Amino acid sequence: MADDVAVPVSEVLGAMTTEPLAEGDEPMGAFMMIKSIDSAGDPVWAVREAGQGVTPEEMLGALTAYTEYLRRSLAEDWAG
Repeated sequence: MADDVAVPVSEVLGAMTTEPLAEGDEPMGAFMMIKSIDSAGDPVWAVREAGQGVTPEEMLGALTAYTEYLRRSLAEDWAG
């Protein structure tokens, strides 16, 4: 992506919405996994960063914590 021109996040995500940050929090950077449909009609995944970016250490920590959250949430669903 080094040769690509950066665009506003809203240009990629359009009118999609999400939960707001906590009051007073100022965004610094974002890491996004975006599911879309390609020109052939197939679902594809893209990864994008915005802002200051995220260090590999920060990303590993965030993904590890979120993976644990997902694991517990799915286990609760399976348990009934």
